[in-house]
Amino acid sequence: MVEHDFRYSLLNPQHTLIECRALAPGLYQVTGNGGSIQTGDVLIVTLKGSKDLSMRLTVDKVRHLINPRGQWVAVTKGPVFGELAIHQWQVNCDACGKELKFEFAVDAKLGTKAQKPAASLRIAELGWSTEGSKHQCPPAMPKGRAMKHLTLLALLGASLAGCAGDPVQLQHNRAYVVEWIGERPLMDYSHLTVTFDEGGRAYGNGGCNHWFAPYTLDGDKLTFGGVGSTRKACAPALMEQEQRFFEALQTVQRWDISPIEQVRFWPAEGKPLRLWPEEG
Repeated sequence: MVEHDFRYSLLNPQHTLIECRALAPGLYQVTGNGGSIQTGDVLIVTLKGSKDLSMRLTVDKVRHLINPRGQWVAVTKGPVFGELAIHQWQVNCDACGKELKFEFAVDAKLGTKAQKPAASLRIAELGWSTEGSKHQCPPAMPKGRAMKHLTLLALLGASLAGCAGDPVQLQHNRAYVVEWIGERPLMDYSHLTVTFDEGGRAYGNGGCNHWFAPYTLDGDKLTFGGVGSTRKACAPALMEQEQRFFEALQTVQRWDISPIEQVRFWPAEGKPLRLWPEEG
């Protein structure tokens, strides 16, 4: 595996990105010039509409063109965005007043709730620390805190899906709280969860009844067997939501982690189940 940096540069016109367009969620077609691209290589490309942000794409297959010479077209896999949005933000160091202006990317379909965690992650990537609403630039951080910040950031970078190092894994015996079922958010005050035990059994709360089902997990491949549940009756709207949840579970084919660290269970077609690890 070789990394190729195709971020725009006037100093290297023979090693350039011509086009990068989304074919489907997480699937991109990239056209470039130079670099001797091979299957399995990683392309670093600038996000559309951004000056500073980039993403890493893994080449699934590539076709080298005879004319124009040196040009190629690759199908690649990378971050999944329902609707990519680039935002600009500004913070000031509370210790010295230094200003930080930056861009960050977020999936617009997740709503405004997703913007703050995405901005916080970008601030950390730029070397600043955040505690509540207060920010500190690297020179203003105490030495011990700066070292701790760098260590945590390195661990975070190694754990993100698509980056080098061990892949992120779903955790056993930890509840994941459902936020969306496909294109619809959960009803207010409803609580749906998914927990995986170590023996191939998933279980949780369906909003009305407790549910259980066998599951198979192999890398990013995830499937659920037939769902069973208790038989308590609830309000019709809760029962309808619970049934949609059970049906959605049985269409799941794979899982991933979004750019804001949200867990997603994807069907073969359509929108995913979206979940957060339960706190505490």
